[in-house]
Amino acid sequence: MPVGTGMPGGPPVAVSEREIRAERALRALPPPPSPPPGMGAVPAFAPPVPRANRTVLIVSLVLGATLLLCCGGGVFGVGGLFYYSYNTLQDDAVATVEGYLGDLQAGRYPQAYDRLCVEAKAQRSLDAFTGEQESAGQVTSYQVGSDIEVDQESNWLVTAQVVRQGGASGSETFPIVFNDANAAQICPR
Repeated sequence: MPVGTGMPGGPPVAVSEREIRAERALRALPPPPSPPPGMGAVPAFAPPVPRANRTVLIVSLVLGATLLLCCGGGVFGVGGLFYYSYNTLQDDAVATVEGYLGDLQAGRYPQAYDRLCVEAKAQRSLDAFTGEQESAGQVTSYQVGSDIEVDQESNWLVTAQVVRQGGASGSETFPIVFNDANAAQICPR
């Protein structure tokens, strides 16, 4: 009977042939499988955190900025249009008074009469208008102001320094109205 080793430092123990074969068979077996990964095993590093999808945020910001620019641009565009229209009407009013006084200075009474509004023409004929202007004295020089005032009836008033024949000079005010075509007309009361 073969002798096996017992405990270290102890007496040898007798081992049967059968036990020896069983021990050899156990050594010939493959080692037991390791546990599957993730089952209690600690990973070497943490997996990356998924990034948030920012597409919706970016598209929303771009659309919002575009909408803001369009609305803001529209407001400024409309405001600019009103400002331009107002300045154009002011320039037309001043130009109408300059043309009127220029016609009176040159003795072109029919052209000056044509610059009057419908109401003023209904109150006086061309002959009556010509007589009024000749009795007041022919315009020898004038200086039209660029400032426009508004009266209680919302009419624009253009003031000019007028020198008439015979030395009479002074400030004259010309009420301005706009017809349906937005053409400035002088409308004396």
